[in-house]
Amino acid sequence: MWIHADYEVTVIPMILDCEKLEVCRSIINRVSTVWFNHGHFCSTMRICFIVSLNRRFMAIVSLGTIEPSDSNTYLVKGSRNILVDTGLGLHPEELLDRIAKSLGSERLDAVVLTHCHIDHIGGLKAVAKRFGCKAYAHKDDAVHIRNGDSRYTLDLDFGIDAGPMDVEDLEDGRIIDIGDHRLEVIHTPGHTEGCICLYDRVTKALITGDTLFINGMGRTDLPGGSFATMIASLKKLAGVDFDGIYPGHGEHSPHQGHDCLIHVLRSRGVDIEDY
Repeated sequence: MWIHADYEVTVIPMILDCEKLEVCRSIINRVSTVWFNHGHFCSTMRICFIVSLNRRFMAIVSLGTIEPSDSNTYLVKGSRNILVDTGLGLHPEELLDRIAKSLGSERLDAVVLTHCHIDHIGGLKAVAKRFGCKAYAHKDDAVHIRNGDSRYTLDLDFGIDAGPMDVEDLEDGRIIDIGDHRLEVIHTPGHTEGCICLYDRVTKALITGDTLFINGMGRTDLPGGSFATMIASLKKLAGVDFDGIYPGHGEHSPHQGHDCLIHVLRSRGVDIEDY
């Protein structure tokens, strides 16, 4: 269920009653060596976020990066399991091994791509072949992925000839049902025309792709990018009640994501009085 023991430790404090703590312990102990200290989960892997809802759980697990240029790859675990982004895919067996170890005996139900750049989609073919799941991207970027359009995927810029990939369309507002939790697709163009974020209202977690980072925003000078559109997308996110931030590159945090957004808007001279 969780990831390989060599990965970085993140300790996430939780407030649980004793009964739910026992349920949590029994679930996690099935799949990994984990110890508890004063109600905190401590383990030899990175657990980004885990919550309890009517004794059911959702976790966002960072699988890390393999190459420095890789995007972050997240496995969203619930009653159904969703992989968000696949990195460059230069070392597919390592990527597949990390996914398989995190899944344990469970299945991968789908891959969701936050946008069309090769550092986020490069591992898709290997993942789809291994796990037999469909992939999805916003329709404005899905067309470039299906066509293998290097002007937009940037694969040749990384020395990769990725070619066309099978991917189905998503639209703004689409709900991805993972069981007890539902991820809402939020269209946030600016870095590309089809950039998306994924939002869980229950945990207030936001997977931001290359739209928003802890200390900045995505580039807007690449094909399909637009600074004005990016600012509009960030303003759109300012109206979303999120706390956790899980970006496409760099560090993530289970808290203060909205504060990061306001800081980025302020640094760009945007009037944030209403946010």
